[in-house]
Amino acid sequence: MTHCDPIARSVESTRTSPLSAARIRRRALMAALSLGVVATACSATTSPGSVLPSVGSFTLRAVNDSSVPHQLGTSVVVSGALTIKANLTYSLSEVDSAAGGTTTFTSSGTWSAQNNAIVFMDSNGSLYLASPSATSDTVNVVLATHVNNYVR
Repeated sequence: MTHCDPIARSVESTRTSPLSAARIRRRALMAALSLGVVATACSATTSPGSVLPSVGSFTLRAVNDSSVPHQLGTSVVVSGALTIKANLTYSLSEVDSAAGGTTTFTSSGTWSAQNNAIVFMDSNGSLYLASPSATSDTVNVVLATHVNNYVR
């Protein structure tokens, strides 16, 4: 294996470090949601369609399938909220606590949906993928390093 071959490195790292069930689920969710983004981007129209029941307010319940508060690196995820509005806007927050105090991650912008995937487009251009449950009582949002689970 050479260091210039990313596929070989990926295969080798998979052999030497088994993935946890949570990481496998997170990767599968990200892959499925990525397909939804491609479908949404290639669609002539996007509308809330089948996910309109997801409109409402949600509270952060879990991070990577573990209840909050949840240790994530050097900080602890303490709380969070997600609001999805019928006018195709959203707002999301996550409060983290660390030795130096608390920090709040926020995102707001517009959303679109197709099939069972929601794409949040932050006002600064960042994309966040989400998946509502079949009953629309929960929404999983994929962030850079983790998946947040929000409930009504």
